[in-house]
Amino acid sequence: MTWERTRQSWLARIDRALRRYLPPNLYGRFEPDLDQRSDVEWRRLILLNILWTEGGHRERGLIARVEVALGRGCFGVRPASAFASDMQFIRRMLGEFGHRIRYRRAGERRGYWIHGRLEFDDRIVRQIAATVAEVSPLQAAIQVRLTPGERVWQGVTLSEFIVEQGIRRRMAKDPGLTSVQARRLTIETLYRLDE
Repeated sequence: MTWERTRQSWLARIDRALRRYLPPNLYGRFEPDLDQRSDVEWRRLILLNILWTEGGHRERGLIARVEVALGRGCFGVRPASAFASDMQFIRRMLGEFGHRIRYRRAGERRGYWIHGRLEFDDRIVRQIAATVAEVSPLQAAIQVRLTPGERVWQGVTLSEFIVEQGIRRRMAKDPGLTSVQARRLTIETLYRLDE
């Protein structure tokens, strides 16, 4: 599998998540043919999805989240300018459907949010609740006894192990990938929020 085919497969997966979370009238404003969709459209769609499903992100956080999906540098040489242009486009588009983007400067959750939307989409709240329900009381009791440093070490070690396993599997499946490409694809797959 070539890098471009892998990228197309990744973008198709992102697109399925976008169709699932975004209302049809918003999603329908973008190029339907994935191969014809420009990088700018992908960026704007992903930004819109983040804003629609989660409130309270600042510029730097939104740029970082989009870069996880599309790759570092997807905002070009002037990320702040590209971000401002994207937000202006999204603001206008949402306005056509009666929604407004606001920026919260004070309080616990600062950043961009869509007026009238919950801080988190109902689907995300349900996913979090299901995950919490799977934690056993025994696991919780063990975690309480660990120091903060031990908890961080445990989490980092587990994350590194899972990523390394994913890289080995991906490189075995597609020997043409470099270790850097395999790492990026593995991390993108492991940390996506579309399912």
